[in-house]
Amino acid sequence: MFRQRRRISFDNSYRFPADDGFRNEIKYTLIPYEYLKFRDFCEGFMDFDKNAGERGSYKVKSYYFDTLHYQDYEEKLNGIYARQKYRIRTYGDSGYYRLEKKIKKGNMNKKVSGEICSKDADLLINGHTDITTGNENTDAIIHEMRMKGYRSSVYIEYIRQVFVIKEIDVRITFDTDISALFGRYGLGDAMPDPIPVFYEDETVLEIKYKDLLPIWLQKALYVIVPSEYSVSKYAESLKYILG
Repeated sequence: MFRQRRRISFDNSYRFPADDGFRNEIKYTLIPYEYLKFRDFCEGFMDFDKNAGERGSYKVKSYYFDTLHYQDYEEKLNGIYARQKYRIRTYGDSGYYRLEKKIKKGNMNKKVSGEICSKDADLLINGHTDITTGNENTDAIIHEMRMKGYRSSVYIEYIRQVFVIKEIDVRITFDTDISALFGRYGLGDAMPDPIPVFYEDETVLEIKYKDLLPIWLQKALYVIVPSEYSVSKYAESLKYILG
């Protein structure tokens, strides 16, 4: 139905408001019919992320951290308005790692991140927070983690397909094959097969935008996709594994 690509025209005189780093983020879980229909819609009206692989897809691997008593996990479950998450993220087998602090305020979020080499990433995953990388952002995040007592929590991987409308800063992602492992696994460790977290045929849809979501996209969501669901891959993975 949506296979024919249409190009949307935008008013080039529009200027974004001052950027404080925060973006709106809304999430949904989709059954196969909803996923295929909305993905077809995106293919017809949007572009693939040019930094991704074939058809805008790549594998995401994340090593999450939490406190001894799982403070971040509990805050998510309790719906705390302002919270944060810490993770090391890499894409496929790129060998490129970033340490990220994701800050959330309701549906708004932003990331502070810095590059980290594989050696330092492995040390951090294995509990060594007394390291200095020379990257200002990375070292500031490590200092916070050390002061708050963060440690390795869950490893999560999934396949992500990305669509963008760069003119109005809209990014749509479909995450499939989401699986996780609980415990401390270093970068060089032989890991067992991760455990599927969501139902085998479920997809997590995320929509990120800075200012306004176009009306035509809002209408497509209303017709194709069910109600917004505050889903967290980290919280769902830990809930599934810990029972």
